[in-house]
Amino acid sequence: MRIEDGEAAGGALDMMATKVGREDVVVARLRHAIESNGWTQRQVQQMVEAQGVPFPQTAVSKLLRSRQRRAISVDEALAIARALDMSLAELLLPEDALAAEATLRALREASHLYSEQERARNAWEAARALIVQFLDGSDGDLQPGWQEVRENVREQLENARHVAETHRAGMAGWMGDVLAAMEGER
Repeated sequence: MRIEDGEAAGGALDMMATKVGREDVVVARLRHAIESNGWTQRQVQQMVEAQGVPFPQTAVSKLLRSRQRRAISVDEALAIARALDMSLAELLLPEDALAAEATLRALREASHLYSEQERARNAWEAARALIVQFLDGSDGDLQPGWQEVRENVREQLENARHVAETHRAGMAGWMGDVLAAMEGER
């Protein structure tokens, strides 16, 4: 990464940070929710008050006006977020910051899933090695009765291999029949 790229990214982050919590961001979210859901200002006022915070209908009107905007308290912001069924971060962060946050969350989750997959793969390989060691070991290493278990496991694995091969052959035959039928329809 070049220094200029880092400076540009830092500048973009600084610009996003100055937008966080600005009333115009909250108003944009509120306006979008009203328009996309077809709500009236009265309905929004009732939804916010249902969260246990006094919020007169004039408050909605003053928030939506471009002039003489009304300040929003923390309690009101929390109530508005709950009323709109979003987190406080979603209410306060600009769209570009939300997209960056969602991307970071997805990357963290992918990293976690990859780690879990690696642990599962390692556990599988360890178990597989123990099974192979058990099956390939000499009968002299086993306690009485375990030779029979080993033979049963070998037999079950052989049966499973045979079933898989039979199904594979059956599937290949079925697919051949389907392809032949498709060729005949042309």
